[in-house]
Amino acid sequence: MTNDSKLVNFIKNYYLYVDNSQLDDLLDLFSHDSYYKRCKLEIRGKAELEKFYKQGRSISGKHSIFKITEVSGNSIIVEGSFDGQWKDGTPLSIHFSDFFFFNQEDKICERHTYTDQGSV
Repeated sequence: MTNDSKLVNFIKNYYLYVDNSQLDDLLDLFSHDSYYKRCKLEIRGKAELEKFYKQGRSISGKHSIFKITEVSGNSIIVEGSFDGQWKDGTPLSIHFSDFFFFNQEDKICERHTYTDQGSV
């Protein structure tokens, strides 16, 4: 039996929703004023996030999670890998670290992604 916190389970669902293209469920995890930064990409607000996942996401594939660390009651660090492909079919395999921050309503208000390949 696992002793995962509510936020750890929340994050596990996050990656499941991304990998399965469950956009409505995914967007429901974010606050309306959320902020997402990955490399040079900055996304502000849920509407911009929805546009990114519908039109701007350049990769598809599956996440594997190695470690989830709850830093405090409102932040989590995730270490993992992503295996998939670019839109043009070129294979992609990366390692990443995600930093999630939550608001009082347990919605993602901020996310930062760092990868071992820079501009993913």
